[in-house]
Order: sequence, then structure tokens, then C-alpha cells
Amino acid sequence: MVIKMKKNILFGLIFILLMSSVLANSELGYFTQKEEVQLLQICDSCSYVNLNSVSFPNGSVSFINKNMTKNSYTFNYTFSDTEQMGEYSYFICGDKDGVVCEEIIFTINGNGLNSNNFNQTGSILALILIVAILLVFAFKLDDIHINLKLFFMYMTFLFGVGALNFIRASSLYLTSPAVINTVVTLYRVSTLILYIFTAYIVIYYVYVLFMWINDNLIKKK
Repeated sequence: MVIKMKKNILFGLIFILLMSSVLANSELGYFTQKEEVQLLQICDSCSYVNLNSVSFPNGSVSFINKNMTKNSYTFNYTFSDTEQMGEYSYFICGDKDGVVCEEIIFTINGNGLNSNNFNQTGSILALILIVAILLVFAFKLDDIHINLKLFFMYMTFLFGVGALNFIRASSLYLTSPAVINTVVTLYRVSTLILYIFTAYIVIYYVYVLFMWINDNLIKKK
């Protein structure tokens, strides 16, 4: 019983330590010289996002100070001054939990291609493959191995949320507001499910700990 309890507590600690968020990306991507660029920001709780300024590769700054157009969770502004090649950045502020500002970079070159696109696609496919493998293991295990089963199910949700957030933040998919809004909605729903599942895990292991204390300490008295 003691050995079983130690295993339960160990799995419980692993579950609790795995409760973390995936970092967002602050790079818009690569675009072609002399073509329009849709400056974007994703914010699911903002009523407005203001485009304060755009910095050019030569160091000059254009102060725009205009509200971006809102489309569900996506805010955009059409930017056409892309004569210079190199790294640009734009500075934005929105009313997310007060006023939050952020600087996002993008690059203008001759063909709009990014040599890192293949690596980003590979990372997304790897995350999806991991989710599939974890899901198979979770459903293969019976209730006798409930701790391991819960572990694989939790990891499935965790990597699934991570994959959705990676897609949401990746410059490969910031081309269509409709796609962005769909991915953001799926991300929010899956995150909510993950929080609920995490609460269940915590309650389950608190219950297991209480029963162990009751069986091994209280009853012995």
C-alpha cells in the first residue's frame, strides 16, 4: 500500500509540475519588397489595438497612431511602405488586462521566403505526431494502470494545446483572419478543457492522499 501510495504521489507531482503555458511568438514573418503587408495582432480580450509606430531598417520611424481594424480575435492594419529591404518592427498597444504594449518584427526581402519555414512546419508535424502517439498509449492502457493512463491523457492535452498555440503564433499561418480566429477558438476551448482536467487531477490526488492518511495513520491509532 505504501509503495502504491508513493507512485500515486509521484504521478500527482508530475501532473502539477506540468501545468505551464507555451510562449507566444512576436515575429510576423517574411514578405516581398514593394508589396502590402497586413500588420497583425491576435488578442482574444481586447476591444481595441492601436498601431503606434513602424520602425524601418534604416532606423527611421513612422508614427501612425491609428486603431487597427478588428475582426473577431484578429486586429490588422494594411502597411504599404515596403521599399526598403531588411528588418522592420511595429509597436502596438491594446487594452488587455489594462494597457499592454508589444513590439512585433517582420522582414522584407526580394522573394518573401523564410528559410525557417521548413523548420516551423516540421515542429508542428512533430507535435501532432507526439499527440497521436500519446493518445494511442492512453487508450491502450486499462483501468488497472489508471495513473499511467491519466498521465498519457494529460500529456496528450498538454502537447495538443502547445501545438495549437504554436500554429496560432507561427508566421506561416498569419495569412487569413478566418484561419486565425478558428485556431484561436480551438486553442481557447482546448485550454479550458486542460484547466478542467488539471483540476480533476489535483482533486483526484488530494483524495488519494486523504485515503492513504486515513488508512495508514488514523486507523492505526
